[in-house]
Amino acid sequence: MPYEYREKFEKDGGFRLFRDRTSVLLRAFSYGRRFSDQQNVRLAQRLDTFMDAVDHYVQDAPARNLEKVPSAGAPLSKVDFSEVDPTPMYKYVSDDTWDYLRSGSFQFGTAEYYRTSPNIDIQDRREGAGHFHLTFGNDQLNVSLVSGYNCAIFCGVYRDIQSYTEEFPHLENILEITNRDKLTKAALRKLNKEFFRTFYEYGLMPGLYAKPTKYSDERERRLIFETRKDTRMKPIIVRDKRLLDFITFLGE
Repeated sequence: MPYEYREKFEKDGGFRLFRDRTSVLLRAFSYGRRFSDQQNVRLAQRLDTFMDAVDHYVQDAPARNLEKVPSAGAPLSKVDFSEVDPTPMYKYVSDDTWDYLRSGSFQFGTAEYYRTSPNIDIQDRREGAGHFHLTFGNDQLNVSLVSGYNCAIFCGVYRDIQSYTEEFPHLENILEITNRDKLTKAALRKLNKEFFRTFYEYGLMPGLYAKPTKYSDERERRLIFETRKDTRMKPIIVRDKRLLDFITFLGE
């Protein structure tokens, strides 16, 4: 059965591109000559600044200096996003969460949940947002979008138990998880049909699998569950004791 494509303009957002009941929000795109790594970083910084202003959001404004690109700011490439790692990931939880998990009740976050959470410790206003560049020879397509609307997110870390318990000796409950003007409607539809798959695939990488450096101490790992349709639920509660087969309770 062929996919159904449609497009919707959102004020101060961009064009939402739908394929069936899944979407990405296209905020900016441009085509031109191939940029250097530093030029790509500067482009992303300036787009972030512009979009923050549109969203009435300023993050770390005093520290931002667009004229000074950090030496470690080279864009990531596809090879930097590793395949599924079979080694365990760990999740450190409160007593209350421990009890919920023992009963087979799991909470999955969403990109919308992390963008708008009142909990400043987990809030990331750019969750799901990212930029990527597709190159061929001397040509380059630059795309800025927000994705992950159809994803359920389960977060953990990849640091081993010993390193965490040494740093945080009070931890007891640990889980090991093992197993619009010139862009006509016709042109927008063609763009959507030809590039949705690419936008979706590459948008998830910087949007959900890469984090700003200020979160680097977390050394976070994520399980991302893609669903067939967008969800604005925040968060998603799944009650299924079969999920207990994939975790080991290490606090007992």
